[in-house]
Amino acid sequence: MCVIAYVEKGRKLNKKEFMECFLNNPDGAGIMYQERDKKMIHIQKGFMTFDELWSAAEKLSDDIDRVFHFRIATSGAVSQGICHPFPVCNDFKKMKRLDVYSQKGMVHNGILSEFAPKKGLKADYSDTMKFNKDIIFPLQDTIFNEKVQDLIVRAFDCRYIVMDYRRAAIIGDWVQSKESGILYSNSSYKKHSYFDYYGCDYYAYSEDYITVPVSGMTDDEIEVLVEKLEDSLYQDFIDVYEYEVSNNYIVLVVSKLDEQINKIGDIACCSTFGGGRYA
Repeated sequence: MCVIAYVEKGRKLNKKEFMECFLNNPDGAGIMYQERDKKMIHIQKGFMTFDELWSAAEKLSDDIDRVFHFRIATSGAVSQGICHPFPVCNDFKKMKRLDVYSQKGMVHNGILSEFAPKKGLKADYSDTMKFNKDIIFPLQDTIFNEKVQDLIVRAFDCRYIVMDYRRAAIIGDWVQSKESGILYSNSSYKKHSYFDYYGCDYYAYSEDYITVPVSGMTDDEIEVLVEKLEDSLYQDFIDVYEYEVSNNYIVLVVSKLDEQINKIGDIACCSTFGGGRYA
């Protein structure tokens, strides 16, 4: 799924939001930004820890547009070179460079099934790299035409940014943080909520559940996220009883009894044996 952060000129970074982005998408991060004196885009990537990323990010001037990408692998291996951003080109070797200048750079958030490598997470390239080579690179500067951008969204959905030293094409549906004003490609900049609920009116029980914001994500992205959350919880010896998606949230229920979700939202509501009370 991944998440992209677009920080326009004059706007400050938000460490708390970026840390959430990294925690929720921990397979590597990268930055691209405008170097107008060189008339180029500068790409730096392959940051595999948050501290590495933040150390590079806070050195950047606020006087330029900056794009950050936080990856969770869905195709292509977990490696520094397959992290976004990518120079817009038709050369996979150049796309994997960790520090490179290019006339244009691009990032993507979503799943491009028709461009995914057959080897999946063992492949030495990703769906985004193939899409970059086959679609974005041939378009050249027409990518900055809004009608072309609309066609890309209709054909492939997802969210993208293509940037040169003067401008940025921000493609797809985005959400804006009320706190920082930063644009994100989905809501994984928000902190996940974890709740414990004990007791009910007539039956004692224990109920744990996790709410995860998913506004801006496609059904395919949500499915991948649920699988990764389930795998992560299973490694901690926690089984997911059930989950539902509603009101732009996933709710994963860890249940010891035969309990059902009655209501989904910022706070979930669970019941036992037809009785109980709201959490």
